[in-house]
Amino acid sequence: MYKAGLVVLGGILIGDTFRLTDYIKKCKEECDELYAVCDTYNTEVLDMFKNHSDVPIINYITRPRYSQCASWVDFVNFEAHKETRGLYNKYDIIFIPSATTLGCPLPAFMFNGDFDIALPPEFIVTQPATCHTWKNREPLFSVSFPLPLISVGKSGERVQISNARIEQNRPIKEIAYIISKAKLMVGVDSGISQMAAQIGTPTIKCHFGSWEWKCRNVRDCGGADLLNPSTQAIEECIAKALEIINSGGKDITALTQGE
Repeated sequence: MYKAGLVVLGGILIGDTFRLTDYIKKCKEECDELYAVCDTYNTEVLDMFKNHSDVPIINYITRPRYSQCASWVDFVNFEAHKETRGLYNKYDIIFIPSATTLGCPLPAFMFNGDFDIALPPEFIVTQPATCHTWKNREPLFSVSFPLPLISVGKSGERVQISNARIEQNRPIKEIAYIISKAKLMVGVDSGISQMAAQIGTPTIKCHFGSWEWKCRNVRDCGGADLLNPSTQAIEECIAKALEIINSGGKDITALTQGE
């Protein structure tokens, strides 16, 4: 039993706030006191995490953005800088969540509920843009989708896309519910795309020059990553993904392009 432990949360995203709950419980069993440090710049996600856990958060890390790896801590970078930060010397054990320790998909109870949301029998969900505008590019807005389309996003995000039903600014659990019923998720590089993959919905995540390309969180959940794809490349990936899904499969990792 350790006296004091620290959980290092590297840039937590929406999906992580759900999955971290059980992991944090296991960490608490090994320590008399447990704290968390987080380098996320997204205060909404941080507030959401606080609703899932009573572990005190010290928002302290300021790692260079180029070494950050989306939702998972860059362990090598962490080790290299650990000795220069007096903060870490105060703790007897340091926990670092990873895709392996957190596992996937998300537990169903995290997003199931009594939602009065009428949905088509078959449809695709998209999040064509995020509030981080450097990730948003036109190719995703020009895609011709072969099934009814539902576009999701937060207030202020550009979700208007041709022939799409708009479901903007719904609570995250309702968005998760909609995604869980979809045949496929096609989105920009975002926490919602990551959450879709973690839920178990086949997911295509489009990276337009994003530094987070090296993070495998969607691929680790059976999804596909596309780096700087054209509209045609996205459409071809959708067609191949639907072939796999219609044949009874769910793993579309092999469709990844750009490595």
